[in-house]
Amino acid sequence: MDLNDNGKRLLATLIICSTISIVVVAARFWCQYSLRRKFHADDWWILATVVTYLGGQCVVLWGLTMGTGGMELPEIVLELAKTPSEARAIALENYLKSLYIAVTMLFVILYEVKMSICIYYRQIFTTQQYRILSLMIMIAATAWFIAVELTDLCYCIPMDRFWHPTKPGRCLNFNLFYLAINIVETVIDTAILALPIRAIFKVQLALKTQLIVSGIFLLGGFAIITNILRIYYSYQPNVEYIAFIASEIWGNIHITMAILCACLPTYMPLRMKAARLLRTLRDMYSSTVHSGLSSPMISVSEDNTDGLEPKRHIEHTEINSHNEPV
Repeated sequence: MDLNDNGKRLLATLIICSTISIVVVAARFWCQYSLRRKFHADDWWILATVVTYLGGQCVVLWGLTMGTGGMELPEIVLELAKTPSEARAIALENYLKSLYIAVTMLFVILYEVKMSICIYYRQIFTTQQYRILSLMIMIAATAWFIAVELTDLCYCIPMDRFWHPTKPGRCLNFNLFYLAINIVETVIDTAILALPIRAIFKVQLALKTQLIVSGIFLLGGFAIITNILRIYYSYQPNVEYIAFIASEIWGNIHITMAILCACLPTYMPLRMKAARLLRTLRDMYSSTVHSGLSSPMISVSEDNTDGLEPKRHIEHTEINSHNEPV
């Protein structure tokens, strides 16, 4: 099916987010390798995250191209009701199947990235109190993930009623189901984000260093903001058929931001290289400016007091930035 404007926007989002996620995780592994560090559990968790995410992208792409082509669910249901056709019915079924699988994989992706972040933090902050608190969050996240996946798999009874809406059976209220899940996800994400900030300010570091390190961790706040936007676009009360395209776009942005925020603290070699590059560029700029501002000046002085020929002499004078002799 040809893509409409919504479909093209979703396709562009898939391509951009997939590319960023691959580059971000590849940079993380390069940093670990360049420091000659062993790869740890947090690295494998984030690798599993991006692999699962790319698998989910393939499912969404299949639903987009072999399904509605970017048409919103209410639109295709309305068209199918007006002019029933086998092709439209198959397109709707493909789209709903892809949506069901993608949502199921979404919960796996978000759980994997949480585990990667928590395990990485436990390697940095080794105090007993922090390890206990982080372990409690990991247990809570795991219990929540299991509960959500079991509920998701039983969302419709029988399961295929999700993509066969006319089949006898029953389904949960999607709005309430998705809203409750995302609210709890946001609470867990906030707890994970706040935990290292508290630990940083208990360590004896210069205030500037504390602020810089805290800023890196607080970038995770962007992931929370994107999750709130995803909730906003997915929650559509009193609507039988929900429009999902905007929610899918923000869902991809949310996952990409979560992967990026999980990898940012590991980029020490990149930060060092960037700092050296900035120093080199600054030195080059400074030398260029100084060489441009330093030039010979010829001045002629005449002395007629002794009745002799005027004397001509050359003075080399260095000019500062205000064109005044130094």
